[in-house]
Amino acid sequence: IVDVGGLPLTGGTLTGGLSGTTAIFSGSVTADAVTVSKSQITTSFDTNSFLRLNPSATTNSGGFTNIFFGTSTVSNFGIAIGGERSGTGGNPDFVVRTLFNDATGVQRLRVKDNGDISFYEDTGTTPKLTWDASDESLSLNKTASGVTKALKLYNNTAGANNRVGIDFHTANTLYGTIEAGYGASAPEMNLKVANAQILKLTSAGIDVSGSVTSTGLTVEGDALAMSHTGNTSTISLTQKAGTQNSIATISANREDTSTSASRLLFSTNDGTSTLQRIRIANNGDISFYEDTGTTAKFFWDAS
Repeated sequence: IVDVGGLPLTGGTLTGGLSGTTAIFSGSVTADAVTVSKSQITTSFDTNSFLRLNPSATTNSGGFTNIFFGTSTVSNFGIAIGGERSGTGGNPDFVVRTLFNDATGVQRLRVKDNGDISFYEDTGTTPKLTWDASDESLSLNKTASGVTKALKLYNNTAGANNRVGIDFHTANTLYGTIEAGYGASAPEMNLKVANAQILKLTSAGIDVSGSVTSTGLTVEGDALAMSHTGNTSTISLTQKAGTQNSIATISANREDTSTSASRLLFSTNDGTSTLQRIRIANNGDISFYEDTGTTAKFFWDAS
């Protein structure tokens, strides 16, 4: 209780300012504005703070010390921010809650004393965007059936060559970029390595800059497929009519494992199996096979 001039100890209105080193009020204080003026501090943020809200009693695992920003002349509409006692040892969490005609409101943001940060879904129950301070990682978690669009990136500039991208850095050096948006005349996606475009995807297909190394290549439709087994590499020409039956193959293989000498084979499918038709040896000899593909019946001796 403070006695200022003739102001009664209970009730009454104080006009003008109140100055002094210490003032203790019992009950609530209503003021048009409050200004706290003092020198900035670099430590003792608790005991020497500009404004200190200190609980007279605590509640473990949920006790809240907060400031409220009302958005209505009616109670329970606004924003509550403050410190929450998250355990039994006074561990502080910074929490933001929104209140819409609700005394408790909905949790929106939590910053834990270990540096972890959580953003909550609409009910305020489950964190969906989280920063793990110890792992230095950001996680976005969405639960939905089908295709889940958990992250959306926008470039609100219309027209040609306007895209949105993600850069990948190591030790402040740019090593890769993924871009998507509108290219010169159509939508496209680009994959860049060290700022050099390697792959472009459009509705028409893909465009690759540089060589392609693959364990196999399959082209759907009237297909072309490439495969490698042991010492043999094969190109298969396949027709997709009902079931996939190999129409023809071209194979190259080594004649033995001790040298690089190779031969080329041409085969066709008789409806049941693939049969050898022509063989070109490493020395230029050419063999033409009979209907079973087993025995050469017509032979060209290159020497």
